[in-house]
Amino acid sequence: MNNKIFTYDHYDTSGVPITSGTIYVKLIRLSDLFIFDWFDNTFKSSGWSNITTTMSNIDTTNLPGKKKVTIDISLLSNGLYELDIPHSTDVVFGGSCIFEVYNGNLLGEVTSNIPSSVWDTVPTAPITNSYGDIVKSKLLTIKKFIGLK
Repeated sequence: MNNKIFTYDHYDTSGVPITSGTIYVKLIRLSDLFIFDWFDNTFKSSGWSNITTTMSNIDTTNLPGKKKVTIDISLLSNGLYELDIPHSTDVVFGGSCIFEVYNGNLLGEVTSNIPSSVWDTVPTAPITNSYGDIVKSKLLTIKKFIGLK
């Protein structure tokens, strides 16, 4: 087992921590766009039992608004993955973490918390596109948002 904790800062548009609400996450394998089924720990194109899992509060008193989800990296084959926090009524800033796994280890990650008004402008790539095009599109959006064009 090789657990990695991924975190997410949950704040409103004024920067006030939000400790209520439910934050759901999806884990997507970018090589084929299969989505992780949290019920049986497998990637599938359909027929999921639990397509999302929830993030939990780390510590509402000392770290209000800080959420986490733990993933066993050893369950993942070599490749790129995206941990996606879809926008919902409970999520002001959606997020995404793209990371790479090699031989059961995390090689690197790029995380973003981007307002839905920006993130929703990212074109949705059809299944026929390569995962590289999807990653490039999302990374370009992150770079523009933080001013790196």
